Amino acid sequence: MGITELRSKFACISQVPFVFSDSLRRNIDPFGRFSDGDILAALQKLPQGLSSSMDAGEAALSAGQKQLVCLARALLEKRRFLILDEATSNIDHRTDAIIQKLIRNEFAGATVVAVAHRLQTVLDFDRIFVLSKGQIVESGSARNLAERGELHSMILGSGNQRHRLIEELKSQK
Repeated sequence: MGITELRSKFACISQVPFVFSDSLRRNIDPFGRFSDGDILAALQKLPQGLSSSMDAGEAALSAGQKQLVCLARALLEKRRFLILDEATSNIDHRTDAIIQKLIRNEFAGATVVAVAHRLQTVLDFDRIFVLSKGQIVESGSARNLAERGELHSMILGSGNQRHRLIEELKSQK
């Protein structure tokens, strides 16, 4: 498989999202392959219209809004592999919950790899790898890992979110 074909299978949303100094439309569909209707369907969560001017280097959009632009791009392209590297780190918890539900629904048939510090982001993933100092220290389902070990310690240390995390794990029966 060539590099172009390989890249066409992946979508990536990172902690430091990449956007062009161009219109929102061009940022979501840089090659002009999709209709306005398709783009509008992917933009339901974004605050600005298709023709909004964007400056990639300045504060025209916040980091969280840029992450949403990248998510809209990924939704539009419907890639088989989605890589999320702290993809919602600049987004408030309420919007993060909406995005996590959207990712679960829209990428149900895709392979999703997520790097996240927010525990609720990964609790319903099929398999979780817990890292410490760059090494995998445990892996498995959240339900199994939450009973003991590093993930258990993280949940206990999550303060006021602990109750919500435990309830989410219980609802995964």
